[in-house]
Amino acid sequence: MAAEFASSVWCRTAMLDCRAKQIDVSFNVFWPGNGMVKAIFMDGQVTDPAGVERPPRMPMTGFWLRAGGEDATQPGGEGRQRESPTEQHALLYFTATIEPVLALFKATGRGEPIQVGVRLPGEHLDRVYFGQVRLTEAELQQIRNCP
Repeated sequence: MAAEFASSVWCRTAMLDCRAKQIDVSFNVFWPGNGMVKAIFMDGQVTDPAGVERPPRMPMTGFWLRAGGEDATQPGGEGRQRESPTEQHALLYFTATIEPVLALFKATGRGEPIQVGVRLPGEHLDRVYFGQVRLTEAELQQIRNCP
């Protein structure tokens, strides 16, 4: 976790419902009510327990995150997703509203799965994956203690 909930909270997930793919996502809440999400799509599973060796990253043209029964995240502002300035093939965006991001934190705190939609170059439909967010017990407790 990066900091206090009021300024920024960060979490990552690896969803492995498809054994040949891994998705690394983060979602953040910034005061006074902005959300930001990021995703990296990888071709293969992480087999290194320390997480040092990662499978190759695949470019995406778009993605969204969604807690069960809630709206999916959508880009706000200019309505576009952009490449991360620090990570190859990572997309990020500020969300149009904060509610879907808060729902992701609630689902994570309850141990519920989330969904990730990924669109790859040349494809016209999103690939949809689901799984639980992987956090340490201390990180989960921090989320559970948020108002």
